[in-house]
Amino acid sequence: MPAQQPNIAVHGRNIAVLYRRSSLIWDVYSTDGGESFSAPKRFIHAPAFHMHLNRRAHLTYDDNGKLHLAWTTQHDTGSPQYCFSTDHGATWSSPADVGGGKLPRGTGPALAVSGDGQTLQTLTFDWGTSEVFSARSADGGSNWSVQVTSPANPAASYASSAVFDSARGFYAVTKWAGRFRIVRLTPDWSFADLEDEKVELSLANDHALAVNGDDEMFVVYGRDGTVCLRRSGDAGQTWGGCQVVADDAGADTRPVLGIGDDGRLHIAWPDARDGFPQSYHAASQDGGRTWEERRVLASHSSQTEPDLAFNGNIPHLVWIENGSPIHVALGGPTGQPVVRAALPGRVMT
Repeated sequence: MPAQQPNIAVHGRNIAVLYRRSSLIWDVYSTDGGESFSAPKRFIHAPAFHMHLNRRAHLTYDDNGKLHLAWTTQHDTGSPQYCFSTDHGATWSSPADVGGGKLPRGTGPALAVSGDGQTLQTLTFDWGTSEVFSARSADGGSNWSVQVTSPANPAASYASSAVFDSARGFYAVTKWAGRFRIVRLTPDWSFADLEDEKVELSLANDHALAVNGDDEMFVVYGRDGTVCLRRSGDAGQTWGGCQVVADDAGADTRPVLGIGDDGRLHIAWPDARDGFPQSYHAASQDGGRTWEERRVLASHSSQTEPDLAFNGNIPHLVWIENGSPIHVALGGPTGQPVVRAALPGRVMT
C-alpha cells in the first residue's frame, strides 16, 4: 500500500516522521539531519489511529527536545490521547486520555505545545454530544483539565492546527459548523470568522496557522485554486485580506505554513499546474506582502501531502512521492534542497 499523510517534527538534527500505510501508522526518526533514518516501526499505542481528517500539529518538539503527540483512536471508541518521547520516537510513554471521555470521531485534536514543554492544549469536536472541547495541561502532560463550550454542528466541524502566543493564550484554526473560524481561549472562549460566508473546505488539513515572535498570526488556506495567506496583528480578533501566494488553476487546497527563527514565512503546497502534483515552495521576508519566486522543489512526479517543520531557519519538508515518504531540507543561498532522502522502503503488512 502507498504511504499517506506524513507528519514531521524537527529539533536540531533530530527529525521524527509519522506516516500511514493502509490502516497502520509507522514512525521513523533521524539523528543526523536526515542523512539517514531508522527502520520504520509500527506506532505501538495505536496501530490504526485516525489521521485521515487532521494531520496538522499532532506531532511536535518542544525547545528541550521532548517529542509530543496527540491522536484519536480507530472507530471513535476512545478519548483523545497524548504521549511523549524523549528519544525522538524510538520509544514512547504510556498514553494518557486527555479529553475526559469525549468522542472526537476521528477529527483529531489540534495540539499546541509551549517552548518549555510545560503547557499543552488540544481542541476537538465531540460528535457524541455536539460539544466543542479543549484539554489543557500545565505540567508537561501529566494532568489535564477540560473546557467545554456550546454545541456546534460536528458533521461540519473540525480543528486543524493550533498555536500559543507569548502569554500562552491558545488559538486554533477550525471549520466550525461550516464556517472558517479562529477559536481563541485566553482563557475565555471567543471567535473570529475568517470568511463572511460558509466555505467549502472539506478537510481539516486545508488550512494551517502559525505565530511569530511578535505575536503576529498567519493563516494559510486554499480555496478555488488559490493559496491564500491572511495576517492578524491583534491576537486574532481581526484579519487582513487575502495575500495571494499562488493563483494558478492547478494549485491544491492543502498548503502548509511555518516560520523560521529569522521570521521568514515559508509555505509549501501540492500543485498540479504542470499536469501532475508537485511540491511547490514560497518564502516571504515581510510577512507575506511580497514573495520570493514560487518554485517546484523537485521535478519528480506525483508529490502530494507536504508537511513542514523547522530547525532554526532551515525548513524541513516531508511529502509523499509516488507512494513513498520523502524528506527534504532546504538551505543554501537560494533555499534549494540540500538534503533529500527517501524514508525507509515499503513495509509489507
